[in-house]
Amino acid sequence: KTFLKEITKIEVFFNAEKQLSRVELKGKEVNTFTYGRQGDSQKLLLKNLLVETVGGQSTYAMSYEVNYTNVDKFYFPKSINIISKLQSSAGEKGQKQVFAEVKSKITFSNFLVK
Repeated sequence: KTFLKEITKIEVFFNAEKQLSRVELKGKEVNTFTYGRQGDSQKLLLKNLLVETVGGQSTYAMSYEVNYTNVDKFYFPKSINIISKLQSSAGEKGQKQVFAEVKSKITFSNFLVK
C-alpha cells in the first residue's frame, strides 16, 4: 500500500493545433506542455514541461526547459534546465510564496547519427 488516495479522474487537454497541452490528475498533479519550432525547421519539439504536485497547502513544482541542437538534420537535446520549487498554494490575489528553490542543468554532447 502507498497510503495515497486513488486518482478518480484524469483530464487530458489538447491545444488548437491538436497537441497535448495539459494532463490533470484531479487533486494530485497537473502536467503542462509547451512546444516550439527550432530554427527554420518545421519539426515541433517539446520546449517546456511543468509538473505541479499538490499537497495540502503547498505545491511542489518542477519546470523543465529543453534546448536542442541540430546534428545531421536531427534535433537532440543539448541541455535541460530544471527548476524545482516548493511553494504555497495560490493566495487570494493569486500569488504564491516560494519556500525553497533548486536550479540544475543537464548538458549533453558528443552526438552521433548512424
